[in-house]
Parts: sequence; C-alpha cells; structure tokens
Amino acid sequence: EAGPPGGEGGSRWQNLTPVERKKYEDLAAQDKSRFLAESHKRDVEAMQRKERLQKERETLILDDQGEGRTRRSRMKEQKKAEKKRVKKQEKKKVKAASKKKKGKKEKKRSGGGDDDSDYQDDNDSD
Repeated sequence: EAGPPGGEGGSRWQNLTPVERKKYEDLAAQDKSRFLAESHKRDVEAMQRKERLQKERETLILDDQGEGRTRRSRMKEQKKAEKKRVKKQEKKKVKAASKKKKGKKEKKRSGGGDDDSDYQDDNDSD
C-alpha cells in the first residue's frame, strides 16, 4: 500500500537525532552554496557577454573615406542627413508653389487689366 508522497521520508527525518540530521543539513548547505556560486558565475558571464556584444556593436567601422566612426554615430548622421534632405525637398515644393502663384498673379495683372485695344463691346458702336 502506497502512502502519501514524502510521508515515509518525513517520518524518517523526524526520527533522526540532531547529530544524524547535521550530516544532511551540512550537505544541503554545501549544495546551496555551490548552487549560488554557479548562479552568480553564470550571471557574471552573461553580463560580460552582454557588455562585450555591446562594445562590438559600437566598435569603430571604417567608412569609405577611411574615417573611423561608430555604428551609432553613423546612424545619427544618416538620420540627420535624411531630415535635412526632406526639409530641403519641402522648401523646394513651397518655393515652386510660391513661384506658380506669383506667376498666376502677374498673368492676371497683364492680361486682365483695362487694356481695351483687343476688346470691343457691342454697346460701344457709337
């Protein structure tokens, strides 16, 4: 007949003398300290790996002109250049629209004035 899990082990543990328990408690303490040391070592290695990869990402890269720059600085420069290019295009559009509007105004002034030389009114037959 099977009892509850750990039932027999629990009763055996309760029946041990303090001297007998000390042996197992010492083993448990050693195992705990081993586990903590291995966990700490793993965490330190993970942090070192993360830092190494970060440094590799930011290492100097030689561009076409031979100037050393980091990837991050290169990305910043590219974003800045893109913003400048977009701003320049927007300025050109505004300027072209302004010229077009100005041209229409001048056309109206020159073509739509009081110059009646080419136009005769039917009521002007006197």
